[in-house]
Amino acid sequence: MKKVIWAIVLLIAPVAVCALSLFYVMKVSNESREYVEILQNSVKNSEFKKAKIEVDNFENYWKNQYELLSIIINHNIIQEIDESVSLLKASIKDISEDEKVDFELESARAILRIKNLYDMELPSVYNIF
Repeated sequence: MKKVIWAIVLLIAPVAVCALSLFYVMKVSNESREYVEILQNSVKNSEFKKAKIEVDNFENYWKNQYELLSIIINHNIIQEIDESVSLLKASIKDISEDEKVDFELESARAILRIKNLYDMELPSVYNIF
């Protein structure tokens, strides 16, 4: 009977870890997307000082999540998002009305990469094969 209980525990433990990691990735993905959307709204409304503060907040948030995500997820995807965060910060550093297009392109790319982060973690046939 003990062997059956241990077998059940050993079956449930990895499934629970996978589910928890999926929820964590979903949480990070949603919060990261919210940061980028706040940045987009700030730039759209020409609130550049607020945008500079928010991009620093987003960078700090991403650095805090980066270590744990690198354990859970394929490193290439995280590197792409990290690159987008750096490019967002660089494009917002000296932004003006004329340079909004560069920021808008990079923020759209960042949102796609963040969405890809979550999509790649969902169990699907594409992810298995």
